Amino acid sequence: MKEAQVQNNEFNAQDLCSAIQKRKILIVGIFFLSMIATAIVSIFQEPIFKGDAILIIPSIQYVLNNNGISREASLNAREIVDIIGVIDQEKKKRILPKMYASIATIKINASRESKDKMEVVIEAFDKNAFQPAIKEIINYCNSIDILQKRINDENEKLTQRSIELKLTIAKAEKIVTKFEHVYFNEKINFLTFNPNDLNKNIADLKQEKLITDQAIDRLKGGIGVARQLEILEKPVSPRVKVNIVLAGVLGLLLGLIFAILLDWRIMIKSQTL
Repeated sequence: MKEAQVQNNEFNAQDLCSAIQKRKILIVGIFFLSMIATAIVSIFQEPIFKGDAILIIPSIQYVLNNNGISREASLNAREIVDIIGVIDQEKKKRILPKMYASIATIKINASRESKDKMEVVIEAFDKNAFQPAIKEIINYCNSIDILQKRINDENEKLTQRSIELKLTIAKAEKIVTKFEHVYFNEKINFLTFNPNDLNKNIADLKQEKLITDQAIDRLKGGIGVARQLEILEKPVSPRVKVNIVLAGVLGLLLGLIFAILLDWRIMIKSQTL
């Protein structure tokens, strides 16, 4: 029983070698045909270029405390990315009303390095399409309702804070001016009043107001570019060499399978006659 099984296996192996030997021209033909066809398609396929940029959410709170100025993000990039969701073809049309046809894919992800930054990866058919596409992506992000509401709310808070700081600074400067007038003209010494401390406090208030006004200016532009576009020189697709190698491997396997099936079919027909 075992000898018959071994002989049968040897016979099958011999049939396999025989099929490959008889159909080698067919196998080689399919192998080269697959590579040539893939090379022609890859060469004439429209190239796709890749670029990426970093966007920053401008809504930032600056707080002056005993330890100095602290910076706290009031908006989370993850929230914006979750609102945008997966960018399919329909959403791509809404994001890129003008550059839709020139862009292959868009990916927007929250940055791992900072909570207020987003990474944008674009694949485009034309290198000139990247800059207009980034502008349309920024416009789309700035039009998100929750983002607009939070920016407006924070702009209102920062504006109110700036007004309060301006009034406080003006009052403090009047006090210092009045003190200097009394001290130098009337020669009155105020033992419990130190103008240097007040001047230091005024300087701190001016610094906080400057930072607050800068934050207000950044809010006006909405989401902006933290790092400019970096575009790869060579296209990422089509990968001609890789495609040809894969086509050769698949063509060789297809040729082997086709040769074996063809020889097996002929053998079955001969046995039935």
